[in-house]
Amino acid sequence: MELLLPAGNFESVKAAVQNGADAVYFGGQKFNARRNASNFDDGLLEDAVNYCRLRNVKTHITLNTLLFDKELNDAFAFAKKLYEIGADAVIVQDIGLIRILRDKLPELTIHASTQLGVHNIEGAALMREMGVKRVVLAREMRLCEIKKIHENVDIELEAFAHGAMCVSFSGQCLFSSMVGARSGNRGKCAQPCRKCIEADAKGNKEIKAYDLSLADMCMIEHLDKMKEAGISCIKIEGRMKRSEYVAAAARAYRAAIDGADTTLIAAHKRTLETVFERGGFSTANYFENDRKTGCIATSNADDALYNELKKTYESDKRLINASFELELYKFEYPRLKMSLPQNAVEVEAVGSNLVQKAEKPQNVERLKAQIGKLGGTVFVCSDCSVCMDDDAFISAGELNELRRNACKMMEDRLLEKKKSGMGMSSDSLPKVRAFSADKNMLIQAMVSNANQARHAFEAGADEVVLYPHDYESAINEQEKLQKYRDNKKLLLNLPHVVLSSDDAETIKRVLKSGLTDGAVANNIGQIEWIKEQKLKHAGIGLNAFNMQAVSKLYDMGFDKVTLSLELTKPQMRDIIKNTGGSVWVYGRAPLMQLTHCVLKERGKCKKCAGDAGTMTDAEGRVIKLRNIRMKNDCSIILLNCDITDIRDLYKELPTPDSIILSFSDERGEDVERIIKETLSGNINKPQNLTRGHYNRAVD
Repeated sequence: MELLLPAGNFESVKAAVQNGADAVYFGGQKFNARRNASNFDDGLLEDAVNYCRLRNVKTHITLNTLLFDKELNDAFAFAKKLYEIGADAVIVQDIGLIRILRDKLPELTIHASTQLGVHNIEGAALMREMGVKRVVLAREMRLCEIKKIHENVDIELEAFAHGAMCVSFSGQCLFSSMVGARSGNRGKCAQPCRKCIEADAKGNKEIKAYDLSLADMCMIEHLDKMKEAGISCIKIEGRMKRSEYVAAAARAYRAAIDGADTTLIAAHKRTLETVFERGGFSTANYFENDRKTGCIATSNADDALYNELKKTYESDKRLINASFELELYKFEYPRLKMSLPQNAVEVEAVGSNLVQKAEKPQNVERLKAQIGKLGGTVFVCSDCSVCMDDDAFISAGELNELRRNACKMMEDRLLEKKKSGMGMSSDSLPKVRAFSADKNMLIQAMVSNANQARHAFEAGADEVVLYPHDYESAINEQEKLQKYRDNKKLLLNLPHVVLSSDDAETIKRVLKSGLTDGAVANNIGQIEWIKEQKLKHAGIGLNAFNMQAVSKLYDMGFDKVTLSLELTKPQMRDIIKNTGGSVWVYGRAPLMQLTHCVLKERGKCKKCAGDAGTMTDAEGRVIKLRNIRMKNDCSIILLNCDITDIRDLYKELPTPDSIILSFSDERGEDVERIIKETLSGNINKPQNLTRGHYNRAVD
């Protein structure tokens, strides 16, 4: 298995490389999901790539944020530069950027970021079809489900083995964005989940619990099982952590991969706990649920341990064996050939003195020793041969210059730039899907139960999307609604995450019932599930952030695409004008998608159907919890304490394909009233109102 280490600065690159990393991942100043790390400007980034290339260590560069349309040209230019300087892969979240890179830079290797949330066979297969070489799997997956992907899809699988765990399903968190305009999808997460927040809090007591703060993952004792599941690369989290942590993690996992005994692995694990841990370690979701919440980050390392770890990367141990052949023949130019397993260079001292006749026989061993003085380079002399006349002579200075020239030529060979031959201007982006201006705007109501759906139909909604709390009973709910449809459309909303094959089969069975006109997909792996549906809509979970992403979703067969909730009025305006799109105008924005129930974890399971209680944070925000029953556990959605309402503003935009009103705990009568208000334009605004990001851009 490949060992992939994080780096937030150059010192961490060295810490990773000198302690056994096979590959290192890091980012530039922009377009990466850890923008608060030191990161690398263009010059330093190339130096870091070169440092790794000379030591046969791969570099994976993060381009793993969602991108605004105005950023796409710069993102492509950055990716092109990365290819040319020899980066081995880019890690990408935005499907619009993937579309551009496959069209304009097909030679570049793309890895699908964990932010894309790939967690099933269909998602992995689609990534392969899109030209992605490797998938960084969702951290919520079990090994048994990973093995199914490995056995069915010819694609490399990368998975996290150690470090911090996001409590929300990656790519589906708007908590930081909605409460502070700092988007996790843009690399600026303020980590509100690591702050005080309590489930089912009573009264006005001071909130001191950390019910969303997960313990760190540690799989050092189970790498054999990860390998058996088909994982070809294990990834360590930690681009925000100090270089000594990177060194400790690299040493520990290098030893484990190389077959260290249990005693040594246990010692390394204790070091990792000392350097950084958060309430102990867990195996996360890989086996049965081993998540631990309520955890606070600590470090018990002292200066002595930090100094010990720092020493592990102060000297260069990743040296390359090189062999040399020296030719010295009188009155000819001296030649030196330098060979690596897959490269060879030869230098001739043209312009310098010819080989002269020696006044006394030369010591061959002295010449070999002189050639072997490779300090300050990444090379070490593994073998040296000398072919010479017995009485040939070369000075030490001339031989040193010959050796330096050979090493320089070999370094240049190893760091040779690639040529892409591709350029791009603002008018050469791949063509986007043209907007059809003659379509009528539809009213779409997303509801939780049959009662809300009935009132939505009666109020005049063109489309009703059922988002049930229990997909096992969804067919019964759909059957109840048939008499209310009156030629209106009924669709099924799919969960943002479906981790088990059993749950997936349940949802597929509901989709085949014939009781709906279509479905709304919220994960890349659900596109295959709904391909036979008459209406195929892309939901907010697919993060349509720019025109290229919208067009890619249309290319995949969607009829409508819901624009991201993190877009402003001008950004939505430009997308709708060019490609069309649907706009969310009312509802509680989903802040997080949890794959476990925080109440059940506290022994407070309510056997609930929809209303799973609340969480309260230290600022007094009361966040509603909505559950979806799954076979093994409930999936929990955190809903914003304030209702997003732009029903009185969306007409400032070009006419969208549809406007979406999302209902959670509203009574049926309220659903009907809100839809009728929207149709009439006589809006009665709710008291707990937010405009979302309509007038407030995310960072």
